[in-house]
Amino acid sequence: MEDIPMEEAEKDQVSIRLSPPRKKSKVTADSSSSKGNDVNPPQPLIPNHLRHRINAHTGKCNSVLFLNNSDYLISGGKDNVINVWDPRNGAKTNTFEGFQGSVCDMAISKDNSLLVAGLTSHNLCVWDLNSGQILRTLKGHSQKVTAVDISKVNGEYMIISAALNDCVKLWSLENDYPINGFHFSLSNINAISFAAENKMVLSGHDNGKIAFYNIDRNPYYSIRQIKVHTQPVTSFCSLQNGNVLMSSGRDNLHNLIDVRTMQVCRKFKTKGNLVATNWTRTCVSPDENFAAVGSSDGMVSIWSIQMGKKIHSMKEHNGSVLSCAWSGLGNSLSTADNDGTICIWS
Repeated sequence: MEDIPMEEAEKDQVSIRLSPPRKKSKVTADSSSSKGNDVNPPQPLIPNHLRHRINAHTGKCNSVLFLNNSDYLISGGKDNVINVWDPRNGAKTNTFEGFQGSVCDMAISKDNSLLVAGLTSHNLCVWDLNSGQILRTLKGHSQKVTAVDISKVNGEYMIISAALNDCVKLWSLENDYPINGFHFSLSNINAISFAAENKMVLSGHDNGKIAFYNIDRNPYYSIRQIKVHTQPVTSFCSLQNGNVLMSSGRDNLHNLIDVRTMQVCRKFKTKGNLVATNWTRTCVSPDENFAAVGSSDGMVSIWSIQMGKKIHSMKEHNGSVLSCAWSGLGNSLSTADNDGTICIWS
């Protein structure tokens, strides 16, 4: 296992350039991770207007996600409830209950058929979004599940999950138990993602490191670790079909990392933008040109990824912003805070 210090991971970033998005044909559901953006997306308008402010949850709203190619929004909170919203009018259209534990993180399958939630009860729940029924309750972690992702690997839906105790597990929906797991002594895991066209899994840790795992071979193994943050990694966003990753950290730094070379190709940071928690989630616009970043003071900043600078800020939250999500249709941005409030921007 190769461990690269932060200085070495960054030393070549001036000469490395983020490769331009490739022209892509229509992609099937198994071609990319649920946390990536759809192909051939519409050009988003930079959000600058508050459309709705919703009192969505009692306590923290830890996760918001838009359905793929849809404006419908899903939110999960500390109140043990998952809600579905219509951002056009701010109305709640459905509620998922009947599970134990607060929602820490969520992921949606590319075809919108499955929703996965990581819970403080140490479990994962998997819902059929068409029926609203729980398909599976996955048990195997010994601490709260801090991060999840779902994607098709070799034609089969796979779920990756991370818990607070340095443990990553890979699940098949054919089983109620993990088919593989990674145990290591890096530090607590805050973020996880499928990457490199689902051939790899990436995990982000409290010590500022990102670990790269090859799941294209059996047995799975760690390829490399790189240190890209001086404080905990908090969030991953997938770009270019999982070949580029944006990592965010408690050091208030946001890195673009070429997964193929495992090197930092760009980074941006602004004074006063403070990432609130170890699990604060940022997001990227569907055309991959902009990023939305929340702050502990309730500010939401819009960044130009290509220019590497902030171009707009919005302030409507009273609490720390914990999660951001951009509609794949490009016309809505959702942000959620630790008071349980969701703001929908257009």
